[in-house]
Amino acid sequence: PRVLMLYGSLRERSYSRFLTFEAARLLEEFGAEVRIFDPRGLPLPDAESATHPKVQELRDLSLWSEAQVWCSPERH
Repeated sequence: PRVLMLYGSLRERSYSRFLTFEAARLLEEFGAEVRIFDPRGLPLPDAESATHPKVQELRDLSLWSEAQVWCSPERH
């Protein structure tokens, strides 16, 4: 399966980011094709148009994925 991994923290030592990369490693061991979305540069909702490059990247990855794993304890 194609799995998109997302995390919500922009901090340098983000445990949700660390956990996302570890979960991706495990999923790849089980045979999944994994991509991780880096949220840096993603505008706040309604702050930019839908053509913003980071918005388009997230939309493209969402369409590519068959499953998604969200890890974002710092922001809900």
